[in-house]
Amino acid sequence: MQFLQKAIISIKQHPASILMLFISLFVLYPSLFNGWVMWDDPNYVLENPYLKINSWKDVVELFFVPNVQANYHPITLLSLAIDYSIDGPNPTVFHTTNLFFHLANAILVYIFVFRLFKEKKVAFFASLLFAIHPMHVESFAWVSERKDVIYVFFFLIALLQYLSYQKRGNRFNYLACLFFFLLSVLSKGMAVVFPIILLLVDFLRFRKFNIKVLLEKIPFFILSLIFGIIVIKVQGSSGAISNIADSPFIQTFLVPIYGLFSYLFKFILPLNLSALHPYQMILDGKIPNNIAMAALPLLVLTAVIVKKFRRNRPVVFGFLFFIAAIFPVLQFMSVGSAIISERYTYLSYIGLFISFGLILNDIYLKQKPNSKIGLKIMLVIYIGFLCFQTNSRVKVWNDDESLWSDVIETYPDDYFAYMKRGSFRAKNGNSDAALADLNTSISIFQNDYYSFNNRGMIYLSKRNYELAEKDFSKAIQIDSTLYEAHLNRGLIYLNTKNYQLAEIDFKKSASLAPSNVLCFLNQALLYERMDSSSLALENFNKVLKLSPRNLEVFKYRGLLFLKNAMYENALQDFNQFLELSNEHPEGFYLKAKALLFLNRKKEARAFAQKAHSMGYALSEEELKPFYN
Repeated sequence: MQFLQKAIISIKQHPASILMLFISLFVLYPSLFNGWVMWDDPNYVLENPYLKINSWKDVVELFFVPNVQANYHPITLLSLAIDYSIDGPNPTVFHTTNLFFHLANAILVYIFVFRLFKEKKVAFFASLLFAIHPMHVESFAWVSERKDVIYVFFFLIALLQYLSYQKRGNRFNYLACLFFFLLSVLSKGMAVVFPIILLLVDFLRFRKFNIKVLLEKIPFFILSLIFGIIVIKVQGSSGAISNIADSPFIQTFLVPIYGLFSYLFKFILPLNLSALHPYQMILDGKIPNNIAMAALPLLVLTAVIVKKFRRNRPVVFGFLFFIAAIFPVLQFMSVGSAIISERYTYLSYIGLFISFGLILNDIYLKQKPNSKIGLKIMLVIYIGFLCFQTNSRVKVWNDDESLWSDVIETYPDDYFAYMKRGSFRAKNGNSDAALADLNTSISIFQNDYYSFNNRGMIYLSKRNYELAEKDFSKAIQIDSTLYEAHLNRGLIYLNTKNYQLAEIDFKKSASLAPSNVLCFLNQALLYERMDSSSLALENFNKVLKLSPRNLEVFKYRGLLFLKNAMYENALQDFNQFLELSNEHPEGFYLKAKALLFLNRKKEARAFAQKAHSMGYALSEEELKPFYN
């Protein structure tokens, strides 16, 4: 592509961009060794069936997936699917792609800023800050935020195409700009601000706002409107948009002001960073001090900017770029549970990097030689501080233990962080520490159903059925639509042989989550114990419709067939089990039993010996039938 060739030539002509990449890679490379975090990564990658692409039909289907995690972003899903095709759920592949796009975006920022202002120092400074600013870590160090690095990649290419169109008036550049903008909004809905940025570029370049300028923007605004509606509809249907109609107007007004001030403050001093900045609700009509007081410094800062820079069009452009890009996520409409999110600065901070770079360059040019040295030293110290912060933040995203411990350090009263860390610790066998975390979570907030459900899971694993039942029932009391709690409580009734109550809970869980295989698998096991073979078989078959390669179904359905003297059917299931996985010695033993019942003793003996050689424990009594 001609554009890429020009980009490569531009990079060769600007060694500062290579220096920027070298510094960035040195600071950011630890992200390549991070693992998964169980915060959206399962839904986006580990448990996402859409990533397994076997044909072009599967690719097309990605564009008709209603949403994943309350987002419509088929291009992002396609990029994740490509990574998955390389080495399955290997996190290194995904982190490598994220870092590649992040560094590519830094290069694009360099090119964009240089083409706007023809200032290499400003381009270097803006692109370096983009690459190593701590507030940007979340966007590339978290696999689930792939959408950020992808949509900004296409967003910046579209902007560069627009600059070429402005310069030459070439129809190709205009259409390329529209095409890359389309790819951007298909990667993340936040790209809908693109037409506003185009108008700001026109403003920067003193382009007259005539009919031609406005008409050429119409296709961009139409696309923005369409995808804006899609974003609101998808998030609304997924419950991501909160109903704030009952919230005081002052909260609706002050929360965005607080968010704007926080983003500006953390731009200069990125302190108290966190993967989650909990939404601080108004209690008893009282507004938290940090929210109430945010308006004053923001007004002072605005007054300073207006007074000092109102005639400096490039600096004003940078600030307006920031405002335009951050405005949709300032919580005028409450989305999610965070009052601010660091990932929202990934695009918007480009504007601040530009303004900051221009202001510093202007100050630098006006200094005497000795003062210039001092300014350079201060900048090196500041860049070093940012690099240290960013390198530390990258490691925070290593796993759930480090991630949620970091959140707890910043927000020690956040119940959600304790719940997430406790859940991670429980899954990794550290049940005592997990129990302590979940107890803390519940003590802070008594209406979090997941804390009760996850604590119940720990009690269930310890066979403390009384406490487990109490916690699952409490979770259901808080939210009767929580299928996991019904499913887990059903397991208690199954283990305590209270089959009627188990059936009620399993059916309820299946009605709430009709695509969850565990709901039907547990029902099948229940009916098998109740000697209702036909109902058990019916539920096993439902599981296979949902998950055709489910090992457990072939194992347990095969055992059901054995129990009912349907030996050929059992043999077929155990064969299927071994086709899917020949690493389980139990599969060889079960096949041996089916062959034995079919009087194929020689074959049965061979498979029994195979199971025994693989470490499957068989007593002499169990081995005897194979040798008689």
